Formats: sequence, structure tokens, C-alpha cells
Amino acid sequence: MGHAGPAPETLAAAPAAGTCWEDTTPGSGLPLDETVPVACGQPHHAETVVANEDVFAAGMAYPTLRDLGSDPANRQTLHDICSPPLVVGYLGLDVQTELPPYALYVTTAARLPNKEEWAAGARWIRCDIVYGMESGDSAPGRMAGGLVGPQGAAYHLCFTGTSDDFEPTSCAAPHSAEALGEPYQLPPLTPWPGDTPARQELRETCAGALPYELSVPGLPDGTQVDVFVGTEDSWDAFPLVACVLTPTAGGEVTTTLLQ
Repeated sequence: MGHAGPAPETLAAAPAAGTCWEDTTPGSGLPLDETVPVACGQPHHAETVVANEDVFAAGMAYPTLRDLGSDPANRQTLHDICSPPLVVGYLGLDVQTELPPYALYVTTAARLPNKEEWAAGARWIRCDIVYGMESGDSAPGRMAGGLVGPQGAAYHLCFTGTSDDFEPTSCAAPHSAEALGEPYQLPPLTPWPGDTPARQELRETCAGALPYELSVPGLPDGTQVDVFVGTEDSWDAFPLVACVLTPTAGGEVTTTLLQ
């Protein structure tokens, strides 16, 4: 005799905040990605920050990615479920008084029920915090409160390489620079800042933002402000500037420069 599956109401229920997930397609962050709930003590890629129930109409057919992208209301719903204060608060900071001076080595993903859950009546949408900037890396442990725990450096965004050729990584891994606030995008057709004066102007812009980014005056000992801009070949498509702190002595470090 076979075993009965979960009752429809159980199958359709929205996941609780703090549910942990292993992503079968890590790194994509798409709303219809397949994710498997796992114990938070096991390796996992994502954790649910919040889930909103009854978002979609009961009679709505299971959507495709095209359906979600082409409908303005659906696009807005996917955008609104996750917000920076939700993420920072989940990681353990008081969003009323603490604004991190660093960028985070996490992204977010809005997720929908799978087809079986949808058929059982699920119409929720959830916001997952995803570790690793689409790298597929597993989280270093339970992410809830992670910024204020012993693994805090693992959630800071750092870079390996040079200002013209770099990759994102965790600040708990060897790195040559730490992101000072979120990278920002310059207007299209801005020339690549390859010459010394242009690069210096960007450094000064980054340094001028320091009073707003750091909770204490001055730079941490042994650090300097620099900018990472990527290669000239990638610049036209992604004119991104990352304000960073680097060790004045050069080389790599394996901890955060910012608290």
C-alpha cells in the first residue's frame, strides 16, 4: 500500500521565514528555479527572508519566465518582495541605526511555488537571500544574523585581482580589495577611465564619500582608497565603478577591513 502525499493545504502553504534551501541551479537567481528545502545546518545556498501569501490570482495558469517578465504588474511584484532593509535586517543589523559601509556578498531572489505546489493552490511569492553573488558557493552557516557573528567577514564583498581585472569574492577568502559601499554605474558612453587623471578623479570621489560611509573618521590603519573599474573591453556594457579599500602594503588579506 502506498503512502499518501502531503495534504493540498500543506503543500500549498507558504514557507516560513528562515527556511533554508539548496538550489539545483545555483547562480541563476530566477523566480522559477528549483530549490529544495534543507536543514539550515546543512550546506545551502539560500534562506527565506519573507513570504507573502495569495499574491497571484487563484485561476491563474502556472506562469513562464516570459509571462513574469512581460507583465508590468508581475515585474513590479517580483521587484517589491525584496528590499535592502529586509536583507540587512535579516543579516543582523539594526536598519534604523546601522548602515553598513561595505557592500554585501549576497544577492536576493524572488521565488514562486513549483508546479506541484501551484496545482495544490499555492499563490505565494517569497524573497530569498542568496549567498555568493551568483557564484554557487554555499553559505558559511545559518545566514540569519550572520553579519554580527564570527563569520561576519564572509558576508562582506571583496575582490581578487587588480583594478582592471577582478572577480568578486568573500572577504573571508584571500582578496586584494574590499568594496566601500555598493558599486555604482556611470552614464552610458562615459569613456573608460584608463588614464591617470581620470582614475584619480574617481578616487577623489570615493574618498569624498567616506564621511557618509564610515562610522568613524579616517581610514582603517594600513588602508587606502582606490577604484576598481574592470577591463576596457567590458566597460561599454558595464561602466561600473567600485570604490574600494586596499592594503597600503599591497598583497592580499583574509579578513574584513571594515566593521
